[in-house]
Amino acid sequence: MASKRNRPAETDLRKLKVLAHTFLELDIEPTKISPLVVKHPFTDNGIVGIRKEDGNITVADLTSDPTSLRVWREQCGRLIDNAEKPFEIFQMITNPYKLAFLKHAAPFLSEQDMPAHIVE
Repeated sequence: MASKRNRPAETDLRKLKVLAHTFLELDIEPTKISPLVVKHPFTDNGIVGIRKEDGNITVADLTSDPTSLRVWREQCGRLIDNAEKPFEIFQMITNPYKLAFLKHAAPFLSEQDMPAHIVE
């Protein structure tokens, strides 16, 4: 069994948010059935609902509309910024990217916030 790394006494939420913003800026990778299915740390679907300024939700294709992509990233970015606990950020990450995110987030996570089933 690998030895445990020294963890910070408290999670550095600011650094975790910076990391999440970095993952948010990654390109959306198309698949054979895009825009229905895409690969990205924050969405598996290229067709998403985004909130317009009037509060209504509109359907947007992130793979073909740069303006919608920008607005979607801004809205996800606000969710990241408003997170008060590491888990709130972690739950936003899509399953295929969770371990990669955790690998990069590990140096910022306290023992308490590091998932118990993760072996280093």
